[in-house]
Amino acid sequence: MGLYQRSDSGVWWMTYNDEDGHRIRRSTRTRDKRAAERIYGNALRAVDERRGGGMAADPLGRLLSLEQLVERYLAERAAAGKGRTWTRTIRWRLLRACDLGRWRRPADLTVASIDRVLGGLDIGATTYNDWLGTIRGLCRWLMVQRPPLLAADPTVHIARRRARRDPRRLALTDAEAAALLAICPPTPSGRCRRACYALALEAGLRRADIRQLRVGQVRLGGAAPYLELSAESTKSGRYETVPATGLLVDALAPLLERRGRRALVVSLDGVRPRIVTCARLRADLAAAGVALDDALDRRVDLHALRHTFVTRLARAGVHPKVAQRLARHRQLATTMDIYTHTGYSDGVEAIGKLADLRQLRPTGTEPLPFPGDRDD
Repeated sequence: MGLYQRSDSGVWWMTYNDEDGHRIRRSTRTRDKRAAERIYGNALRAVDERRGGGMAADPLGRLLSLEQLVERYLAERAAAGKGRTWTRTIRWRLLRACDLGRWRRPADLTVASIDRVLGGLDIGATTYNDWLGTIRGLCRWLMVQRPPLLAADPTVHIARRRARRDPRRLALTDAEAAALLAICPPTPSGRCRRACYALALEAGLRRADIRQLRVGQVRLGGAAPYLELSAESTKSGRYETVPATGLLVDALAPLLERRGRRALVVSLDGVRPRIVTCARLRADLAAAGVALDDALDRRVDLHALRHTFVTRLARAGVHPKVAQRLARHRQLATTMDIYTHTGYSDGVEAIGKLADLRQLRPTGTEPLPFPGDRDD
């Protein structure tokens, strides 16, 4: 423990143990040794005061609401390089937690209140841990303000949940995908379901992309129709364009009639999204005669239709880099190792494409004798 200077930047860093015994390594943000020593001494005194329970909240914490502090926290993180998608997600989580827990000041962030908010959310283990990490990041930011706005991090007393392994998806065959699309009736609700399935099967859109797709982003006119995905809605935070197939055009056209550019596509009224639920998808799969899982414990959900899209590209002989571009993946390994499903029938088809070597021997040639061979 102590102070040390980074050789690359010249900034002084400090290491010490907090009141819970955890090793803390933090930058003093200065190249002046005397200033770094004062900051280090203040950090050690703050740890002693927190251990004794004598540290009070900073007056600034009583003047600013927790929502205002959240905005300051997000502004600092955005200035440090965090993207808009991360900022939007963290803001939504923190403001929703503040509303559910009725947190108005940093002092309201207690172990009991955080545990009550997280326990009231109907979420899985992985999402629970994400929410806990989000609140932990805000608490630790409040602790390192000068002077600290929070005496201690209450999230250290809340255990993470043990997450189950992500389910393995099962890609559909072309016949199963066609049956799923055909099962949707020509009713307003059925057209929304058919559009959801077509957007996932024919364009590889994720659930969030489908939910936020608006009429103004659908370009069906011209010889090459396509979809526009805004940077605010994509997982990568980048503007994307996706070509549209004839089937996708037929599925989306009835939903675009008499609607403004800002209206949602997959919606009955253009305002509230009408995304297929897990129960509705299971019912449609059963009606189409498609199995929900297989012997390898792979299952079909809405995201499995995106796996089907990438797998169909591979079966059609599309170049892997083109498939990566259409799937909008950063890494080719994600496209090939996770989203492309191959089976025994694919291997049989590939072997059948090999040339028959028995037919390639030129006429009139004899095999050359190998030295040492003799006819017995």
